[in-house]
Amino acid sequence: MGTWAEGGKQLEKDVYEMIETFGPRDRIFKVHFRNVDAPLPRFRESIVDAGYIDMENVARLLHKTDVNGVMIPDHVPGEGLRGNNTAYTIGYMRAVVQRTQLLR
Repeated sequence: MGTWAEGGKQLEKDVYEMIETFGPRDRIFKVHFRNVDAPLPRFRESIVDAGYIDMENVARLLHKTDVNGVMIPDHVPGEGLRGNNTAYTIGYMRAVVQRTQLLR
C-alpha cells in the first residue's frame, strides 16, 4: 500500500482502485499496511492513522472484495523513539478489521 500511496495521482490508479481491481481477482496475498503523509514528490511515512489514506476504508474494501491474504504492519515510523508504535499499529489494524466485520 505504501508504494501506491506514495505514487498518488502519478500512478494510473489509487490505493482504493487497486484493491477494487485486484481483490476480486484473488491477486492480493499480502498487504503492507502503512500510510504516508502525502504523495510524491515529497512524502514521509506516517503513523497508520495519521496519513492521507483512509485506512478504515482500505480495510472495508479488502473485506468487500474478499481478499484472503495477510496484513502486516510495514515501515512503522518512530519506533526507535518510543518503541510502542508497532503495538499501536497492530491494535489499529485489529480494530479496523473487526469494525469492518461488524458492519456487514
